Amino acid sequence: MTQPTPDQEAYDADVRRRIEMANYPAAPPSSSSLGGYASPSIAAPPQASAVQSSPHGSSQAVKVVVLVTLAALVVIGAIAFLFVLGMRAGTPSAQPVAATSQAVAQPTVAPTSSPTADATSDATADATEEATSGPPFASSMDPAEMYDAYMEMKRRGKIYEIIPDTDEGRAYFTAFMYSIVDLKAAAIWGPLDAESLADLATREQHFLALEDLDLTVDITFEDGTSFTHDGKPPAAG
Repeated sequence: MTQPTPDQEAYDADVRRRIEMANYPAAPPSSSSLGGYASPSIAAPPQASAVQSSPHGSSQAVKVVVLVTLAALVVIGAIAFLFVLGMRAGTPSAQPVAATSQAVAQPTVAPTSSPTADATSDATADATEEATSGPPFASSMDPAEMYDAYMEMKRRGKIYEIIPDTDEGRAYFTAFMYSIVDLKAAAIWGPLDAESLADLATREQHFLALEDLDLTVDITFEDGTSFTHDGKPPAAG
């Protein structure tokens, strides 16, 4: 049996030492300590990480991220809300402006009367004035003005200075007024002839004297009632 040489014994001892200390890595021996032999390539076992992740640690990290996100959303929402409030506070309301513009756009306009209304009011005023002064009216008025003047006298009660305040007196007055109405309607179609105006003036003189009007009135109304009169004056009151 061949005896190992001192170099081989040193090499074997070094190998045994490295195997025993495999769990404790150390710097590889230099080639000089191995007596010129190449150092075997023995890789050191990987060391466990000093920091190990755990399920508990991961859940804590997720919670932190969620809380941070929610806090950021709350802050953003609060800023947006304050911005909207600031815009509302800084913007004037449009309703008062609209009301002001409407008030300005609608100036006060004085009411105007139509020419027909003015003519009617003037005729009524003239009839009132003439009625105050008293008849006869045929010489100074057309049939329409004459009718208004006598109706004004009736409204004031002055007509009873001419006729008695009785049913017969009122019927006599009504018959005379219908004779005026006939000529008033005829005047719509054109000027009245001189004979018609003269007849009206004569009939007015008979009326004022409570004499026969020289006419017959026979009118039937739409409701079936009628009015008839022979033009005779009422009995003295």
